Amino acid sequence: MKMTLDWASRLNARLRLLVSVVVAAIAYWLPVPKMQALTHTLVAWEAGVFCFLLLAWVIIVSTDPDGVRRNAQAQDESATAIFVLVICAACASLFAVALLLVGSEPGRGSLLGVDVALTVFSVFESWLLVHTAFALHYAHGYYRNPAGVDALGDGLDFPGEKRPEYLDFAYFSFVIGMTSQVSDVAITSRSIRRLALIHGLISFVFNTIILASSVNVVAGLLG
Repeated sequence: MKMTLDWASRLNARLRLLVSVVVAAIAYWLPVPKMQALTHTLVAWEAGVFCFLLLAWVIIVSTDPDGVRRNAQAQDESATAIFVLVICAACASLFAVALLLVGSEPGRGSLLGVDVALTVFSVFESWLLVHTAFALHYAHGYYRNPAGVDALGDGLDFPGEKRPEYLDFAYFSFVIGMTSQVSDVAITSRSIRRLALIHGLISFVFNTIILASSVNVVAGLLG
């Protein structure tokens, strides 16, 4: 059974967000010559998101089922606010990517390699951030039941598994993210069903934007 790292177990949603914001701020204020403001902002965003994802996935892969329950039940209402903030920030980053593509200087002939790299990496990070945030929030919703720390969760029915790990919630989340539909995991509560509906709609928008961005990048490289 997996054991949660001591330092990782103390990283609640607020602390992960705070550390990530600090990393993004440091990246933003580092002097980078001859870099446009929008490009610099995207680099800072990517640094902060990378930090957030790293901290989140350390917890996801190292926490056993009992730790998942404890962590999820320990989250307060601020976790929901942070979840909404993260999703909105990820969606907003796509507009910044669009501005970078549209605002590419005509005199450069085509998109520079740095523009392509920033576009691809920003979209991928935002996509990964959204579905990671949903995975953690599904775990929070699953164990929101106030019956006590030993109570089993509800809202999702994992085949053959009554004590899911974070990776089980990640599986459920990323299947929705890639297909905009649920997997073999059954939804058994109204609150999770509504959350999955929102998740599916956001996933559809993200996947559409990813396709459009890919076409734009290819056109820029060929043009």
